[in-house]
Amino acid sequence: MFRIVGRNDLGLGEIIDKFVNERWEEMNIGNKDGVIPLSDIFEKDGEVVLTLEIPGVAKEDLTIQVEEKVLTIEGEKRENPESEGLRKFRQERKFGHFSRSFSLSDDMSQDDIQADVSNGVLTLKIRRIEPPKPEKKFINIT
Repeated sequence: MFRIVGRNDLGLGEIIDKFVNERWEEMNIGNKDGVIPLSDIFEKDGEVVLTLEIPGVAKEDLTIQVEEKVLTIEGEKRENPESEGLRKFRQERKFGHFSRSFSLSDDMSQDDIQADVSNGVLTLKIRRIEPPKPEKKFINIT
């Protein structure tokens, strides 16, 4: 389908909000009743930094991949085996599988992403790159 490009009546603030929200639209935030790591996204020193709260998730239980400009973080928050079979009076913590996906823009490297886990926080640093220039194509008239 074609999308008509034209003027709009949005103010600058609305345009920026729309740009940011569409760029970082989450495609899948996991099970509604399960583990949903909260995230922050900011820019620092020419890199986009993405942090996720993942307390209790072991490094070995994390998978991070990029496919077709989509960064996906999956993991498993496991319940302590010692708590199995106990009579529980309250359990507020959630356990299980989670998955978060984020769209990468053209000016974010898919090859230069660093990941680190410390104190229950996963930090991803995504290097900014020069976006590819749009290719101009001429159409022959027959």
